Amino acid sequence: MIQEHTPRYIPLCPNGNPTPILYIDANAPLDELQAFAEQWVRSVAQVLESLWLVSGESLGGRD
Repeated sequence: MIQEHTPRYIPLCPNGNPTPILYIDANAPLDELQAFAEQWVRSVAQVLESLWLVSGESLGGRD
């Protein structure tokens, strides 16, 4: 169980940015945290795939 001195919401600061943009609920069930992490990874993969499909080669020199 979570100890009392642990804050309920844990801030995540990506890329060394001092301003957190995402908070994780320390009391959230692990299956919900895993489902969120899986969705996050899928979303990132889809963005990367979209960027790859719109690479300079697929555009044929067009903007």
